[in-house]
Amino acid sequence: MASDLEVMLRRVRENLQEGGKYRYKKVTTTSAGASAGTTVISTGLTEVDDFWNGTECVVLSGSAEGQRRLVEDFANATGTLSFTNDPFPIQIASGVSIELSEGEGSWSGEILKRNLIDAINELAGTLPKVVLRDYIVKEEVGGISGLADPPANALDIHFITIDGKPAIEIPPEESNRLRPGEDYFLSTSTSNRYLYIWQGKDSTNGQLKYAPIADKTIAYHKVPLMLDFEPDGSTYWPDELWEIAIDMATARSYLQNQDTDLAQLWENRVASKLRSRGVKVFIRSKQEGKTGAK
Repeated sequence: MASDLEVMLRRVRENLQEGGKYRYKKVTTTSAGASAGTTVISTGLTEVDDFWNGTECVVLSGSAEGQRRLVEDFANATGTLSFTNDPFPIQIASGVSIELSEGEGSWSGEILKRNLIDAINELAGTLPKVVLRDYIVKEEVGGISGLADPPANALDIHFITIDGKPAIEIPPEESNRLRPGEDYFLSTSTSNRYLYIWQGKDSTNGQLKYAPIADKTIAYHKVPLMLDFEPDGSTYWPDELWEIAIDMATARSYLQNQDTDLAQLWENRVASKLRSRGVKVFIRSKQEGKTGAK
């Protein structure tokens, strides 16, 4: 069964194929290539002779991970890719994962994956919390005394409870209210309500301050920052929001290739789908090349 990442990448590639044929495949080498790095072999490549000529071959695992070369020749009978004039720096062993895609002006799987991650993060910071629902995760920190680092990798936080009781956010200029005895909400008693100030969105420039000052357990509900797909290719991004993320990643990809007309087309689709979910958006000019939301 295909992973979430594989499905989403395939959908993005389908969108990018509207202008013509697109060659792409991810396989594992089945034999060691030449010791000089001039060949890569995989019987998973079953296309006709020369089909992969001119595509870019990227090594995704093993000692040569990250290395890339243009395919000079492909032989169907043995599944051999040749790199005679510009070989890899070392022999490509058996069992190595490789990716083949169009060369100049195209998108590698890593680039498209990053575009998907960026799209998901942008949407997670834009869409209403009621739409995100299960994407919002709970995180608890215990033994906190009046000052806490915010949760790691959070785009946003909301609905904070302190020892199980809802905390009320106040503006930073009213920070004096966080000192016991200076506000009628506060005392050293755990029976009173809590106030908090949220400053910043990461542990290097923001903190959560609250009162009373005593060891407490804070529960955050955070909109997570997606750093990568899970090792098995899964994502917690809601299925019903996949279409918007895929369209946004498509727009980003076209923009990377300076195709502003097609980028604008996909940005318009994103804007339409955002509006249908109650998000006000504005479309910038083609020269600016971005879709904004507010």
